[in-house]
Amino acid sequence: MVLGTPEPIKAGTGECTGGRCGCGAVYCLDATGHNVGEAYLDALTLAFGEGADLLSVAYDEVVLEYHPGRNTLTPVRDERRMSGSARMIFIKVKDAIDK
Repeated sequence: MVLGTPEPIKAGTGECTGGRCGCGAVYCLDATGHNVGEAYLDALTLAFGEGADLLSVAYDEVVLEYHPGRNTLTPVRDERRMSGSARMIFIKVKDAIDK
C-alpha cells in the first residue's frame, strides 16, 4: 500500500510526524533512529488517545526503516544496533480484549 509522506499531526496534547494508513493503522516517524521509544508512545497516543487503557485493547505493531528521499520502507536489519536510520512505527488496533 502506498503511504503518504509523514507530516505533522496532533497526537494528544502534542504533535508528532506521521499519518494514517488506509488499512486503519497509524504511523509515527523517528527521523533520527535514536528516539524510537518517543515515536512509539506518539503512535500509541495517536491510535488510542490520551489516557487509554492499553491493557484492554489488542493491537499489532511493527517498526520499519524509513527512507525519506524515496518515501519507502524496509525491514530493520539489526534492531539492537542504532544505525541512525529513520524508523517508522506502525500501530493497528485489533479489538477489545475480554477481561
